[in-house]
Order: sequence, then structure tokens, then C-alpha cells
Amino acid sequence: MDKQVLKNHESDMSTIELREVEPTREIGKIIEVSGNGAKAICNLGVLREMSNMDSEDAEFSPGQIGTILKIKVSKGYLFVTVRDIISQNNDTRFEQAIMTLDYLGHGIRAPYTESGMIFERGVTDFPLPGQPIFPVSLRDIEGIFGDNDNNHFHLGHVYPQYLTPASINIDALLGKHFAILGSTGTGKSCTVALLIRRMVERLPHAHIIMLDPHNEYESAFSDCAQHFDINNLRLPYWMMNFEEHIEMFIGAYHGNDRMIEIDVLRRCIYEAGLSNNEGYPPERITVDTPIPYKLSFVMRFLDEEMGKLDNPETLTPYLRLKNKVEELRRIRASPLCFLACWSMIP
Repeated sequence: MDKQVLKNHESDMSTIELREVEPTREIGKIIEVSGNGAKAICNLGVLREMSNMDSEDAEFSPGQIGTILKIKVSKGYLFVTVRDIISQNNDTRFEQAIMTLDYLGHGIRAPYTESGMIFERGVTDFPLPGQPIFPVSLRDIEGIFGDNDNNHFHLGHVYPQYLTPASINIDALLGKHFAILGSTGTGKSCTVALLIRRMVERLPHAHIIMLDPHNEYESAFSDCAQHFDINNLRLPYWMMNFEEHIEMFIGAYHGNDRMIEIDVLRRCIYEAGLSNNEGYPPERITVDTPIPYKLSFVMRFLDEEMGKLDNPETLTPYLRLKNKVEELRRIRASPLCFLACWSMIP
């Protein structure tokens, strides 16, 4: 945290303490409740006074969009966020406004925890019309966003008071799909880098794969990740589909024997998959099934098939395939193969 920010907050701790000892000051009442939100009628004079709009040191402003408020329910407090504020009428004598609220979660009092509260997303107890609304305290914010157990990681600080660490539950984050959205220049890439960095720190044995077509994150993870690009990425030959096998073993050759070579290669790859199959149903194996096999098997298959032929003129497709396999076996540093795959070749 910035030293100046800390200094400002330290000098203003008396203000925070005063708000902590006055947690029951009412700012309005609920007038409408639905399944996805609620509405409240509020006194604009109270909102202005508590928002302390003339001071740059205001910490909790209940009259601001996005501010968190709380409603007393039978099982603790229901926390809500302010979506919009609309003046009730044009007569300023009444000084009232309608506030639209979105549900945030439910807090149950837990005096033996550090924050004094256990917070959970969702609503377990809806408010009733007429129930009062209160501003949140610093302790409430810590209970909502704080690091309550070892399954959280620290991401930043909660706006606008910058005192409460903002923490994220790892299981809740990774247990569903999520997106980081924003316009150009708002920090999406930095947020992604920070999220992954925190995950790696908390879960050092986790496996994370990043697809980074624009090469944005290489420098961010240079000390804890292995970077692959077109210069060092090598794929095992057996992972290729049959069309790619044709391109590697036969190439662009378009002679009269091309279709014969393709047929021989098809039978060879299929037999290689069957012979190296471990636990995979044979009826589900095709020439495109990625099953590891050795190039030495291809050589034996070609030799056996050639021994079944009577006419020497029909050996040409087999000999051409054998020469290509021998060539590949000599090229130990082929960009198409991992070194580990080549180690399988006797």
C-alpha cells in the first residue's frame, strides 16, 4: 500500500473508530422486496451528512452507486449494494429518494472469528418492508472480503477505503467458468497475470496451461513457467491425424502409386494402434486415434507386407515408405517430435 495512503488513513483512524461505535444509525427503510432485489426510501439529508461529501477522507459513503449497505434480518444481516438512487419528487422539502438495492450475501454473527462474522453469497433470509437499512462498518467489510481461511488468496484492497484486503476463494473461483471483461487499457491482462500468480503461490503443485497467442505473459511468468513457441514446441508424431501422417510420410508426391501408398500407410497406422492399445476398445480405434507407437513397428509391418508380394514391381510404394521412415529415424532433432518420443525408437 502507498505510504501516503497509509499516512492519511492513520491520521483519520478516529473517524473510522467513530463509525465503528455508531453502527445502528438508520439511513432508510425497505419499501419493496422481490426475488432479485429490493427498494428503499431514504432521507437525502442523512445520506449527504454520512457521505461527508465535502471531505476527501470519506471512507463509507452510503449514497454512492455500488456502496454496500446492510439490513437486519432474523439471522444476522443481509448485505446489499446500491444500484441507483432516484429522487422521489421535485419538492426539496421532503428530501427523500428511492434507492434500488441488489442482494450481495448474508452475514451471520460469529464472535470467535477475526471479523466477527461469517459471510456467504446468496440470500437465506429476505427482509420485510419497513425494516431499516444501515451503513456498513469497517469490520463488516473485512468480514465480506477478508481472508477468512487458508483457501483464499490476497488480490488487492477493497475500494474506497483501501484498508481491507480483497481476497478470493480459490475453490469458488475455479469451480465455475468466469470472465475478466473491460475496455482497452483497463488492466485485463494485468489482472489475469495477478490472478494466476496468486494461484501459483498458493498452489505450487497446480498445473496451469495458458494459450497466449500474443505473447503477453512470457515476462510475467518467466520465473515459474515453461514457455513454448514455434521454436521449441515439439509434438509427438503419433498425435497427428491421418491427413498429417500422409503429409509427413508421403508428402506432395502425386505419382500413380500415391493411392497405394496411402492405403498401405492407413493399414500400417491402424495396426500400430491395435498392437499398442492398452485398455482402449479395439472397435473404437481408427487411423486418427492418438495411440503411441514406434517407428520400428512401421518398418516390421512394411517388411511383412512386402514378403507377401509376388510381383517385384508392386514393391515400389512399400520401398518409398520405408525410405521415408528411415529418413525420419535418422533425424533425431525433428521439430515434429519430442525427444522423449524418439527415445522410444530402438
